[in-house]
Amino acid sequence: MQNKKLYGHVYDSKERFASYWYQIHEIIQTQPENVLDVGVGNKFVAEYLTKLDVVTTTLDFDESLEPDIVGDVREIPLANDSYDTVCAFQVLEHLPFEDFPKCVAELSRVAKKYVLISLPHGRIYSRFRLPICGDLLLPKPFGGWRPVPPEHEWEMDNPGFELKKVMAILENAGTRIEKTYRIFENPYHRMFVAKVVK
Repeated sequence: MQNKKLYGHVYDSKERFASYWYQIHEIIQTQPENVLDVGVGNKFVAEYLTKLDVVTTTLDFDESLEPDIVGDVREIPLANDSYDTVCAFQVLEHLPFEDFPKCVAELSRVAKKYVLISLPHGRIYSRFRLPICGDLLLPKPFGGWRPVPPEHEWEMDNPGFELKKVMAILENAGTRIEKTYRIFENPYHRMFVAKVVK
């Protein structure tokens, strides 16, 4: 995980701001009274939600990031059904993939209604805006996969971390995936919106 001093202008690229928009949009669509934001980053999403009068609590293991709750996503120190919507955006790839089922089970346990996550999707895609067809994302025929950065333990669509496998783990954790998509302006990020069905 990254230290607080690393969250700044370089980290917050134009593409990442597009991801923030989708994160906020999907949270608002769940009509939550309260939200748990796991992995605080620069707190942009949590602070924006607070300005919209959505009660938002942050959780992170890194005390230097000043979360509301210091805790590990693998063992969230909260009771069952504590928050309407629980989200973890660009967080879970920092932990070993063998911990992923435990992480999503914990997110689902703490959530009453929805679990929202985003993950890096390693396959390289090109973006096209066509007048008739609209926005299109197509895999680069000779692009392959982007290298996994050292701070990530894994990324989707690299061998062993296929989309179907990730979706199956999410659904085995007591959720039903309502939608998943790559963010057009930042196709490196894939969003999952999962309804809790436990």
